[in-house]
Amino acid sequence: MLLAISDHWNEKTSECFPSIDTLVAETGLDERTVQRAVRDLVAFGAVTRDVELGVRTVYHLHLEALPPAEERPKKVRPPRQRVTPGPVTPPAESHPTPGSLTGDPRQRVTLTGQERSS
Repeated sequence: MLLAISDHWNEKTSECFPSIDTLVAETGLDERTVQRAVRDLVAFGAVTRDVELGVRTVYHLHLEALPPAEERPKKVRPPRQRVTPGPVTPPAESHPTPGSLTGDPRQRVTLTGQERSS
């Protein structure tokens, strides 16, 4: 994210002012991911930002604040759990489906007097 912000560095003013939408488009990351990364850079001290509400956000880079790579903290994330569907077990009680009934379903059925009364 620092590299994406620094791509917009202005030599004359030493400012960078890419929008979040621009950073999203250039990095291919989700908007919330970009916002979180910028927030982390600000917390880390590598970037400060001046927000002009409704106008722009100006970023100032502080590369001297970055420690050497070997001293930077590493985020350790738990491994992702794979979700694999288990074996499919048939239901305890099954009912016939309309396609499994015998006979032609288009055939008319007429009930006799005994079948009607039951």
